[in-house]
Amino acid sequence: MERGAGIMVRTATIAFVCCAVFTINGTSSADEIAMSFETPGIYGRAIHYSYDPSGSHSNPLLSGTTTAGRFDWTVISEGPVVFGGHVFNNGDQFSTFTAELTGFITPGETYMYGSVTVEDMPGSAGSSALGAFRAGLLQELFDNHYTESVNGTTFHAAAFQVALWEIGFEDRLAELGSGGGPRLSELLVADAGTFIVSDDSAVVDLANVWLGELTGTVLNSQLIGFNSMAEAVGPNQIFATSVVAIALPAPFWLAGVGLGALIVGRKKLRRLAGT
Repeated sequence: MERGAGIMVRTATIAFVCCAVFTINGTSSADEIAMSFETPGIYGRAIHYSYDPSGSHSNPLLSGTTTAGRFDWTVISEGPVVFGGHVFNNGDQFSTFTAELTGFITPGETYMYGSVTVEDMPGSAGSSALGAFRAGLLQELFDNHYTESVNGTTFHAAAFQVALWEIGFEDRLAELGSGGGPRLSELLVADAGTFIVSDDSAVVDLANVWLGELTGTVLNSQLIGFNSMAEAVGPNQIFATSVVAIALPAPFWLAGVGLGALIVGRKKLRRLAGT
């Protein structure tokens, strides 16, 4: 039985939370930020996913067709905003990848976020926090392939998103550390275990290559979490702390996609003005 069809891109208007931001010496220090989700929508590919804690996938907790890919955002503010230790300016643009499978988002709408550490982001099906180990794996994935996934095609964006979901939803990672237990490379497989993608073998193959490179030795995540200020109104996200100026390719896919904890890479900000 399918339970949830992933994160869908809505075309209807969704209400959003507005929050006053007070400025001190020209820069807001509130850990809140407003961002507009850019039209026409998600840049990626449609995939079918299944999450089943039992691993059998005969009656999965979550399953459906969604879009695996990249989300593009523009900061909306009256002036500089300090968020998670980084200064954002009105018109700054950046891209994210989500760590959740279900939700709704509308291109052209504005969403308000508060800051949260990646370690404290919701884990599998929101049951627990991601924790330091998974946050380190995410940092490793971003370090290795974020630029490639953002500058590449929908194929690369989808593979990166699938790899990210595998890190967040593979419950077998709890088996690590036991004597004679499986190796990390045996657990992080996007078409086996508690989380699987079943209908795009090319995307799965690339995701598995990238997952197979992870060592689990990164101890400190530099990613910054973005927590939605209102339930079901905008997805959670993660953003890194260094900026890389890149050219964004044109969006491709407009269908639904999982969007609870979005993840942006190692400082990928660019200004609207002058770019």
